[in-house]
Amino acid sequence: MISLAPVRNPVDFHGVVVYIHRNPHRVVDYRPVRENRSLTREVPLEPKPSQHASESESAGITETRPWGRWSVLGEGKGYKVKRIDVDPGCRLSLQFHHHRSEHWIVVSGTARVIIGERILSVHPQESAFVPVGASHRIENPGPLPLTIIEIQSGPYLGEDDIVRLHDDYGRGDGK
Repeated sequence: MISLAPVRNPVDFHGVVVYIHRNPHRVVDYRPVRENRSLTREVPLEPKPSQHASESESAGITETRPWGRWSVLGEGKGYKVKRIDVDPGCRLSLQFHHHRSEHWIVVSGTARVIIGERILSVHPQESAFVPVGASHRIENPGPLPLTIIEIQSGPYLGEDDIVRLHDDYGRGDGK
């Protein structure tokens, strides 16, 4: 059985129930115990947290920025997935990273993307790739909110691996 919410009285399908509740997906082992009682036990989909303590620690975190907000949807060794919402008329800093590449997929709105010397217009269901070390920026030139899914990959994905070259809001290295 697959559900988008926790299940109060799941039907026993060979003892396994899967439900999606925020992050991560959960697999629940459901076995009848007595007449009208049940016992549920969550079974991890990935290795136990003790084996990979740093993984998924930031899943669910949302941070507000002067240009909009970002939320971590999930992460693991060598990757992080974020939702980025850019307010109309706003843009992120012109920046680069020493340790990660980024792949941006536009979900809604239209992005003006700068990667090195290239300027692209990226529409819903289109994407752009930013190699490690390339200067880049996302802008929302339109009247509607811009939503992007960002997939970061590399050996280090910390927020302190941002070198700002120009920032409209006076943050960090950017002028």
